[in-house]
Parts: sequence; C-alpha cells; structure tokens
Amino acid sequence: WCQYFFSCLLFLADSVSAMPGTHVVFAYGTLKRGFPNHFAMQQPPLLARCLGTATTATPYPLVIGTQYSIPFLLDVPGVGYHVAGEVWEVDDEMLQLMDEFEGVGNALYKRTWVDLRDFRPDPPIDVNISRAWAYLRGEGGGKHTTTDLLQSPHLPEYTLECTKAFVPREKRTGPILG
Repeated sequence: WCQYFFSCLLFLADSVSAMPGTHVVFAYGTLKRGFPNHFAMQQPPLLARCLGTATTATPYPLVIGTQYSIPFLLDVPGVGYHVAGEVWEVDDEMLQLMDEFEGVGNALYKRTWVDLRDFRPDPPIDVNISRAWAYLRGEGGGKHTTTDLLQSPHLPEYTLECTKAFVPREKRTGPILG
C-alpha cells in the first residue's frame, strides 16, 4: 500500500507532484531533521514529511555567513559542490509557512526549482524525485550580498558541526541577516 501511495503521490515532471496541493522541497540547512530550525517543519496538522535524501544535480555554493552563522545556498549554479540535503513533501499551507519563515516576501531567500540527483528514499519506495523547490539566498535585507558571501568557504553539506556557531533568531540583535 505504502509503495503504491507514494508512487501515485510523487510523479515528477515539470510540476512538483501529481497530487494537487502537495509540493517537494529540498532542505539543506537548519530545517533538516535534528537541526536548530526543524521545529518550523513540525506544524500539525500541516503536512511535512521527509521522503529521503538527495544532492543537487548542479553544483551550488553552500556557505555559512553573517555574524549569525546562517547557511545560504547561493544562486550561482556551477560553482561549489553538489549539495546534500533532505527531500520533503509539504502541503500548500506548509509551503506558505516555509515562505514566510524564510522571508521570501522580503527577498531574504527566494524559492526556486533545483534539479536533484541520487535520491535515496527513506523508507524505500519505488519513486524517483529529480526536482524540488529550494530556498536560495535572495538579495533583500541585510548587508551581505551574494558577491560577498561567495568569498566564504563552500561546503558540500551543512552538518550538525556547522550548527555550533549558528545563532537562533530569538537570540539575534538587529536585522535578521545582520
């Protein structure tokens, strides 16, 4: 039953999913399971289900920036690494909540399509996910531009080790991005 359900649910082509009202999102930073902002993915009754892991099909620069040690995936395809992350299924309401959380309306981040490779479903299901929404650094707010952030070291993955210097929003002073 589960395999059939997910096969029907996640047929991907140029749309996010075959089921109306659901979307696939690639989480590479603090929204991942066990990371500081994962609480934002836990908003019952909204749907947010981790389907597995994948890497970006195209290299991107994943950097840690600002005095708050925030992870940013920069919109500079072809630079950096094939970035590792989690693949999530979310409903319309959760996607809207994620947009608000990531500051899409203020251009702190922007939601854009990224192609994925090496999808590893967990639990195993007979489906291949090759495209998802991801939150890339926008140019709004804060003084740290993409050009500035490109000077930071590029990472293939944001790990728990990276979170040691991360400053949660409630402990920040000044603008959210510094």
